[in-house]
Amino acid sequence: MDNDKMTRYKIRTIIGFSIVLMLLDGCGYKQTRDKQVIYNEKALNINNDAEDNNVDDNQEEKIDIIEGSWEDGYKIVLNTYREETEKINENGIYWKSYSEMPELQNVDGTKIETEFCTQEGAFSFILKDIDSNEIPELFICRYLKETDSGVIYHIFTWYEGKTIELLGNLGYRSGICTICQDDLLRVEIFGSANEYCNILYYLPKNGTELEILEQFFSMQNTDDATKSDFFWVSSDDKEISITEEQYIEYEKKYVKQELKYIDGTPENIANIVDLWEE
Repeated sequence: MDNDKMTRYKIRTIIGFSIVLMLLDGCGYKQTRDKQVIYNEKALNINNDAEDNNVDDNQEEKIDIIEGSWEDGYKIVLNTYREETEKINENGIYWKSYSEMPELQNVDGTKIETEFCTQEGAFSFILKDIDSNEIPELFICRYLKETDSGVIYHIFTWYEGKTIELLGNLGYRSGICTICQDDLLRVEIFGSANEYCNILYYLPKNGTELEILEQFFSMQNTDDATKSDFFWVSSDDKEISITEEQYIEYEKKYVKQELKYIDGTPENIANIVDLWEE
């Protein structure tokens, strides 16, 4: 990874199986049992010291935000990202530490994703109902018109009056997310040339947490650093050693969907309901 970018990533996932820790630990990733994986890397000279954990005595008390519908909740998230994008486009990276990153006022304990701020491409979003409950999930993205491609950085759902984060810390360097057939989410995490992981998620109907369908990954062979060992892990944490050919077959199973990226303009955000094609 580029040491001139990013200091702190946080992937909020539901990975609970120790074999993923074995894969990622050697690549700079650390897994905890509270459903988070944090990756630390020097970049942008951002100072992530103990002051990040200090509470500003002058900080205004957070006011509970009532969301009458998913449109209300998603508009708050989108406008926060839009305002941050405008600031960065005008002034560049203006914050000096992770603690200065803007919070999403309607999503508890959640900030704008750092990698989103350091990458190119127009701010855009996707609305897609991946749990078939007639309410779309919100995908925060950047879109490059030149290559007709986009990158997902943050995913949200809405349930019973509240916008909920499903997955964060996505992007080029921390976890490339694609939407595959049957609305499965595939996250590819790369640690080194011989260590990488694919995690397949699905969202149960009206769910507020992603569930793991399966995982398949590569680990560097302990006896020969030029070789890799390949594994598959089921949803019930059953680990099976597989061949490289079988790994490739697993990869071929999951085909990326064609996605509709929506420009994150004030007009599109204001008319978000009209832009969602059920």
